[in-house]
Amino acid sequence: MVNEITSLIIYFIKLSFTPEVLWEIVPLFFATIIILSYFEKYKHERENWGAYLSNSLVLFFVSLGLFRYIYGIGIGGFDNFITYSGKSIAAIFVLFIGWAILKFNFNHILPEKFAKHLSSVLTLHLFAYAIILFVHSNLGVGLGVVVALLFIIVVISIVLNIIKIPLKMFFAYAEKIKEKERIGYIKEEEFEIKEMEKKLKELRTELKKVELKKAEKEKKEAMRIKKEIKKIR
Repeated sequence: MVNEITSLIIYFIKLSFTPEVLWEIVPLFFATIIILSYFEKYKHERENWGAYLSNSLVLFFVSLGLFRYIYGIGIGGFDNFITYSGKSIAAIFVLFIGWAILKFNFNHILPEKFAKHLSSVLTLHLFAYAIILFVHSNLGVGLGVVVALLFIIVVISIVLNIIKIPLKMFFAYAEKIKEKERIGYIKEEEFEIKEMEKKLKELRTELKKVELKKAEKEKKEAMRIKKEIKKIR
């Protein structure tokens, strides 16, 4: 059993790097990394019902891609949905799960705490990845296949959670650098403000001196005029 599951795991890993599968999982991979990075960087933000709703739409697009793949196998066309009934059921299952989660999120049926985990990027994207591998494989449903896919999902989930650690450290370091820069800018602005206050004080002192000289000059002029008037009298 262990040897069978090991060989199935290796088979699914190799299958992941085939062109047809890559076309479907690469967008999932990049979307997962981008969203994980975003919420690691902006931890103060939290997902809301709109984000849960958007996440659940992924399963619709995945199911459409799977239907397209099944339809395009050989020259069977629509007959392939009967010929490859296992693959068709898997695609329908993805569509049904996507519709159910979408309805739950649209109507806020589930508690938000539960909806957050059910509609998380890791949950939905890894589920979609497992179904994509199964549909693109030449295997039927079996315990070994299920265990192998679950093992791959768990390992990828662990790896992605480990990736969060350096991301968290990087964004924390970047935030410290930005904080230092902000402090530096504040200090520069404080210095500039102090210099401006100093210059303003000097200008006020000069202005007072000028006004004082002007007042003294006007006083002397008034006294001179007064004396002139007395002489005339």
